[in-house]
Amino acid sequence: MRQDRLASLFKSTDKYKFLSRDKERSLLEQAQMGLLLRAALGDVRCQAIPIFKEIDFQETLEKFKKDFGESQFNRILANGKKASDLLVLCNFKLIAKISYKYLGKGLDLSELVNEGSIGLIKAIERSDLGKDTRFSTYAYWWIRQEIIKAINEKGRLIKLSCNAVEFLVKVRKYAREYKERSEEHTSELQSRFGI
Repeated sequence: MRQDRLASLFKSTDKYKFLSRDKERSLLEQAQMGLLLRAALGDVRCQAIPIFKEIDFQETLEKFKKDFGESQFNRILANGKKASDLLVLCNFKLIAKISYKYLGKGLDLSELVNEGSIGLIKAIERSDLGKDTRFSTYAYWWIRQEIIKAINEKGRLIKLSCNAVEFLVKVRKYAREYKERSEEHTSELQSRFGI
């Protein structure tokens, strides 16, 4: 049942393509403007976003209502939500790609995709428009972090720190590579000496 819903979600997001740098930037600006207005309206979760920590929300709210009027204010708020949703949908393939890398580590694909989506939303909230990097590059890190954190918290009997999980991944990768090299080396020696 859960896999069927996931398959239909993958199919429904096929029509959304990766965005150009300019379109990403435009959508991020709209999304962050919507988040700022939600914070100004008293949304505590939005007020906790790091890029808004220096802002006087009451002053911002009064300025926006004065400069734009109520209808324009509501339109900016709605466009921010639409922009956030579109960024998530257009980057869903990125979430899926990262999720597949962590499949078999204690969580099923739908849980990995859910956690990756949370990471993408955090990336939208925390993205710095002043930096000249692609949003997908920045989002990759947040998606990966959320997935690793979820595996650590939900996918193991013993909770490990994120650093310990990363270390284990590296050790397993090195052990696998070492085993492959030693098998190749052994077969080379066997063929050379006719064993």
